Amino acid sequence: MKNILKKRIRFIGIVIGVFLAINVALSFAYIRGGSVGSESVSTIALTGGSVNVRYSGGDAIVANSIVPGYETTKQFTVTSEYGEGHEYYNLGLWYQINLVVDKNEFGDGSLTYSLSLDPTSDDDGMPATNVEYVPIPSGQNLTGIIVGTGKLANDNKSHVYNLKITYAETSTDQSEEIGSKFEAHITLTNPKIARIIFDLNGGTYTSSTTKYIPLGMAVSIEEPTKEGYTFNSWKITSGDGTVSGNTIIANSLAITVQAQYKANVPAMVNFASDSWSTIAANVRAKKEATKSVYSVGSEKEVAIGGTNYTVRIANNSNYDCSLESKTACGFVVEFVDIVEKRVMNSSATNVGGWPVTAMRKYLNGDFKAKLPSDLQSVIADTTVISGHGSTSGETNFTSTDKIYLLSTREVWVNGSSSPVSSHDTAYNSTRQLDYYANNNVTTSNHSGAIKNYAGTSDWWWLRAAHSTIRNYFLYVSSGGYWSNNNADNSYGVAPAFRIE
Repeated sequence: MKNILKKRIRFIGIVIGVFLAINVALSFAYIRGGSVGSESVSTIALTGGSVNVRYSGGDAIVANSIVPGYETTKQFTVTSEYGEGHEYYNLGLWYQINLVVDKNEFGDGSLTYSLSLDPTSDDDGMPATNVEYVPIPSGQNLTGIIVGTGKLANDNKSHVYNLKITYAETSTDQSEEIGSKFEAHITLTNPKIARIIFDLNGGTYTSSTTKYIPLGMAVSIEEPTKEGYTFNSWKITSGDGTVSGNTIIANSLAITVQAQYKANVPAMVNFASDSWSTIAANVRAKKEATKSVYSVGSEKEVAIGGTNYTVRIANNSNYDCSLESKTACGFVVEFVDIVEKRVMNSSATNVGGWPVTAMRKYLNGDFKAKLPSDLQSVIADTTVISGHGSTSGETNFTSTDKIYLLSTREVWVNGSSSPVSSHDTAYNSTRQLDYYANNNVTTSNHSGAIKNYAGTSDWWWLRAAHSTIRNYFLYVSSGGYWSNNNADNSYGVAPAFRIE
């Protein structure tokens, strides 16, 4: 009798267990939608045309029941219809895939969606990005779930997608979700489109410099090319957005981006043999790091009018220069000796200073034109501060020059005798060039300032007007010390220039 009772109890327990399992399976969740086993087609108007959307089994995802570990997939096809006379060839048909949740009684993230491009899709435009197991929030009438954004570039082309809903089995108790309901359907809408204008910054492009992309979507953009440079990134110059390399996200309806490049830097050999373009590329990219090869005092030949002249590196430091005059900042090259002799002005006056001199006009005109074209192309514009004379109302002068003469401070610092600072009002606007500093050139130790003309030491002009005499400019004497004389005297010309 006891054995019979035990068997009955065991049998009843098995029946109850089976009933509960079946009941859980039948009363768990379902996804309600359109007619099962049929197709529905809708036409959606988009900017630039329209698309046909064919849903397998309607636009709703249909399932009889959902239990942990369950998943169901809805397939749909998006086909482009541009129509005749389509004018938005550069825009394309952008579309946004949305999951509209009518009801989700499950907990946040209990259900997930995944989107994948079906292999039967046409290779056209830019399909929506595949995503996996994105949590679906709970609630009702949820319309803001953007599953993906794609673009069809040509007429009568299709993207085929599979949207999968998954109810994952977890190690936690999921019994509280028994009987929960989930109802949803798929829609396609026209995304907000941002216009992007591309500033190629001297580069070239094979396509239009105006493009259209969905607002807030990361889109990879074609890279421009520029001779001698490698594209680095885009930089936003107006509007709101983010960039990383050639990927752009527009957060406002109109943005402008500018191409940024890195110079293709050839290897340095030495100052004497490297081309001017190689020197300039390395100076721009490496600045003071070029010192190991382009050391101060290194020399190079320059042909002017069939005659070779020697130039040297006078400065290779202080690139982040805060001085008012930039004439001793960064990479400065000077002529080792006197190139020719000329007057500073046709008359004995320093009124108006360096900016109005006949010398400045000549150096930045006819003289510069005599330089080799490859050298001319790398010479930088330089802010030049020069001292004034005794004319009432004059202050230090500012000019922008390619070629300039040195100032007193760029050659000497005050020594124990014959200080020059009181005779040059712009003395403190610049600094001593590295070459003269390395040779300890001062007003009392000045042999390092000597330059030759036709094999003999000679006088050479500086750009500083004498501070107390209105017809004098300062110059370097044949012995290397400073002196002054009338502006209409013919003295040596030993100019300098910068590369940056």
